[in-house]
Amino acid sequence: MLTRLLAAKTVSPPQRSERPSDGSGDDFAHSIVRQLNSRGPRYRGTISTRTFRRGQHLFWPSDTPECVYSICGGTLKTYRVMYDCGERVCGFHFAGELVGLDALIDRPARRGAVALDTTAVCLIPIHTVVECLGRSELMRLELLECFDDEIVRLEEHLSLERLSAEQRVASFVLWAFEKLSGQSAPTTVHLPMSHKDIGNYLGLVPETVSRLFARFQERQWLSIRRRELTVRNLEQLRQAAGGGNGRSAAQRAENRSGSAVASAGEARI
Repeated sequence: MLTRLLAAKTVSPPQRSERPSDGSGDDFAHSIVRQLNSRGPRYRGTISTRTFRRGQHLFWPSDTPECVYSICGGTLKTYRVMYDCGERVCGFHFAGELVGLDALIDRPARRGAVALDTTAVCLIPIHTVVECLGRSELMRLELLECFDDEIVRLEEHLSLERLSAEQRVASFVLWAFEKLSGQSAPTTVHLPMSHKDIGNYLGLVPETVSRLFARFQERQWLSIRRRELTVRNLEQLRQAAGGGNGRSAAQRAENRSGSAVASAGEARI
């Protein structure tokens, strides 16, 4: 079904002014809303919003989701159940991202999705997504970009296996800090995920994660208290990441902040 829709017409690249701003899932969700707004209240009413509390599931592994979920605020964790019935964290998802695209290929979900804090999501029914895809070349392009983003995230996750424990944790800190700081340049963010979840995602035991956070604090690279994370030495964290996927995240974060944070004596985030 999805393949047929994506190939429905030859997709000509939109003019630059019409292209998505950053290829994010948020652009795709906004395109659906624009389509529905142009077609009257009956269609607009198919999209709803819902708030999930910490620990609540959007869907479980092997469920057949009926919606694609666009995160409006908060953080989700996706995970898979392994053959030994253990849990493997696949990723953390933040505002502006889409979750549940598996539903577009008419298969049960391979992952579960659970809220890590109070999380608001926009529920977009599958039949609405399919109908809009059939009408819009731009949406088909945006959907392909969403899948490309998923592939990039998977590649970055797999690349962590080549890094040392210190490199993995430093890369994760830089990546999470960029995601949670959004468009602003705060010096402190709240980490919604536990050391256990971080370790699971990085392939480390929780004790190793805690030990490395303590080591980074001793070196004054960061401080963390009750999950409130402050990055204090961006350059040292970047060097500790050693070319891991935190390097690009660190550079983007540094460029975004300018001199405002540096004048306050914190890292140039």
